[in-house]
Amino acid sequence: MSSSPRPPGRCTARSPGGAASLDGRPIAVATPESLAETLVATGFGYTAERRWEQAAVLAGLITEVRDVRRAGAAALDCCAVASGTVDAYYERGINPWDMAAGSIVAAAAGADVRTWEVGDTRSFLFAAPSIVEDLATLVRTLEDDVLGS
Repeated sequence: MSSSPRPPGRCTARSPGGAASLDGRPIAVATPESLAETLVATGFGYTAERRWEQAAVLAGLITEVRDVRRAGAAALDCCAVASGTVDAYYERGINPWDMAAGSIVAAAAGADVRTWEVGDTRSFLFAAPSIVEDLATLVRTLEDDVLGS
């Protein structure tokens, strides 16, 4: 019997040496071959106006990717990218502290991390390198269309 208690649930981490792990086992991002095979996680803001903007971008995105998931926590979405559970995570308007720890794990697992500003709001994208360019281009185009930038 172990003398140290195991935390409940799953534990995703990045070791000081740089490796990402899930419950002590190494993890890596998935490798979808196209946007049509890409499972995207996202989230929604707290204000009605922000949610409307996010939903409008999502309406254009959902027809181009395999599917979209909503888990509810940016850090967990980043870790889902790291473990290959989803292929990408995109959200507009989250605060850096909402996803800081998860982004470290995602990057250590091989995710490409992108940020950009549209108006006064920052967008974040964590994605498998195999689709990051196409997904970033699509999302930025959709944001420009919706937000009139």
